[in-house]
Amino acid sequence: MSRKRYIPIYFTSKFAENSVKVLNAGRSGYGIDQMLFNGLRESHKHKPDLVIFSFISHDLIRVSKNFMYGRGKPKITFTGDTISVDPVVNAGLRHDSYERTLNGSSLLYWYLQNEIWPNAEYYAPELYRKHCRKVYTYIYEQMATLAKERRLEVVFVKLTNSFEFRGEKTLISVAEEVFSANTAAGLTYYNMDECVGREMDLDDPESDSMFYFHPTAEGHRLFADGLSELITSANRQHAPQSH
Repeated sequence: MSRKRYIPIYFTSKFAENSVKVLNAGRSGYGIDQMLFNGLRESHKHKPDLVIFSFISHDLIRVSKNFMYGRGKPKITFTGDTISVDPVVNAGLRHDSYERTLNGSSLLYWYLQNEIWPNAEYYAPELYRKHCRKVYTYIYEQMATLAKERRLEVVFVKLTNSFEFRGEKTLISVAEEVFSANTAAGLTYYNMDECVGREMDLDDPESDSMFYFHPTAEGHRLFADGLSELITSANRQHAPQSH
């Protein structure tokens, strides 16, 4: 997809007269845990007035895995209520052990040891609802601390997406409960389905193709229109900057 069709590009065009600087800190394949770490780093570096923490539903389940798309990733874990972040899995060592397994021992055992057991929350999310709530709450609290310390605003935005995954309804409902809690100043939640639903029938097959995993150019435009409307209607005093 052309870079001109990304949401930040639409933002730049819409707010050009206001001399708004838009920072695109999005990363392909990230879970909302990685978004948190990246968002904290970029916010301290660039000092924005507004962070748009946008995610698709599948980003919610990625917090439960320590390896995605051929790369190791940090994983937030809990022992009781004590939080820790597991170190990133070494991709080279993982691939080497996989190759050795192909030439010898049971591949099923390798998957159980390296994939299934360490990421049980990913494969059975409905059994780990409490764990996911803890992770989402931690993310919310960290963004609340950022908003307070930096005197900025954060908008959690669930983007419309037609891709379905195991436990989707469970995780979306948990995330909405956490992110819409309104227990911290400067943090709000917005479901993009409300905006997109005013423009088209979300049950129509056309919308399925438009918002399946990676949105089309028209999908990006609808997202940008909805977020611009949200920012404008909120009557914000500071120029918005995109996450």
